[in-house]
Amino acid sequence: MNPIFSCRHITQELEHFKLTDITFALDAGCVLGVIGKNGSGKTTLLRTLMGMQSTQGDAKILGYSLQEDEKEYKKRIAYVLNESPFLMNVNAVTNGRLFGRYYDSFNLERYKELLERYGILEHPEKLQFVRQGKKNIQAMNRLSQGQQIRQQLAFALSYDAHVYFMDEPTGNLDVEFRDTFYEEIRKLVSDERKSVIYASHLIEEMEHFADYILWLREQNGISRIYFYGTVDELRDRYRIIEAEDEVLGDIPAERIVGGRKETNHNEWLIDVEQYELPASIRECVRYPELKEIMYYVEKGEVIENV
Repeated sequence: MNPIFSCRHITQELEHFKLTDITFALDAGCVLGVIGKNGSGKTTLLRTLMGMQSTQGDAKILGYSLQEDEKEYKKRIAYVLNESPFLMNVNAVTNGRLFGRYYDSFNLERYKELLERYGILEHPEKLQFVRQGKKNIQAMNRLSQGQQIRQQLAFALSYDAHVYFMDEPTGNLDVEFRDTFYEEIRKLVSDERKSVIYASHLIEEMEHFADYILWLREQNGISRIYFYGTVDELRDRYRIIEAEDEVLGDIPAERIVGGRKETNHNEWLIDVEQYELPASIRECVRYPELKEIMYYVEKGEVIENV
């Protein structure tokens, strides 16, 4: 199967930061979770792959190149960003009319239907409204950040894109609509014609719906891929040992990634790639959660709180 999306040697240089040699491919029907601590380049990567920043290297969607077929490439992407790219001094419907014309399959009626379903068309608050037909529609700058995310989602779902870029979209959503957001993502990829590239610092999200993980790590101002693979492949690479210090005696030091020592509890993250733990300690071993893997790998040391 040919991938729906691929990129090769993507490199982005900013004043004090460099994202270097990003290469991966993604099949249709998949959700890719982009993780990394703050400053690792998650937003920079998504903006680069969306064509919002010039870059070395190239990306392709269904064979259309960002460098050589930029217009056709961009017709096939949709996005939901932490900061809205839409005009703030007009309302959501006007934004739809203005920006929808750039996408051949944009459906304005579908967009308005989603705006109403997501609670954007009418709000009871006594704010400045823009009058349009029989609806009172708030200007974008009167919407909360969470409401602006809802508007972006409505727009993204109103035309037939192939790759959906989502950058930290759920941080300002209430719990109820966050579940709606997750459900929309599942629907997008269910027909195996579309894919989602989703950056988030909420690692728990990735365990719920990500098929693949792309982990960016920054060292000395240079960020590159630390891991690319499935969620299960990442979890299979590590184990957590919960036991006393003496248990570590049979484990090579280079296998101990990090850990925590407390008065009543000790735990260590162990790299078990091409390594088998001693049978004598297996009762002390469990699979780690993604947030534990990321925390201990990024710390790279044993933390003592005794």
